[in-house]
Amino acid sequence: MSLLYYGSMEGHAAVPVPVYVRDCDGKTHTLRAGKHHGKLGFRWGYTSGDRPRNLALHILQDYCRRTRRPGYWAEKLHEAFMFDFLAERKPLQITSEQIEAWLQQQPYVIMHGAPGRRYLYE
Repeated sequence: MSLLYYGSMEGHAAVPVPVYVRDCDGKTHTLRAGKHHGKLGFRWGYTSGDRPRNLALHILQDYCRRTRRPGYWAEKLHEAFMFDFLAERKPLQITSEQIEAWLQQQPYVIMHGAPGRRYLYE
């Protein structure tokens, strides 16, 4: 399964920007924020605000849902994901392969089990 999360920032920094997901069938969808976070919108290129944090959370939630991973991983890991993937101000392009490789390196995932990995506390 190959996914691409992408977007480009244009305009004023106070305006949220859309982020898109291209799925394995080549179909493009807009990444949607949940009803509790919808008013925030998405931005990246900095790490001190709610919009990049919101984007990190929703990318991970979408990825976990599509790959049948535990949804709570998104809640636990979105801050680290934000710093590793969303800190730079450049066009957004994150592939599912990048996310998977990143997840496999996260101590939380290693400790709590991931497909193809053994639990640390066996």
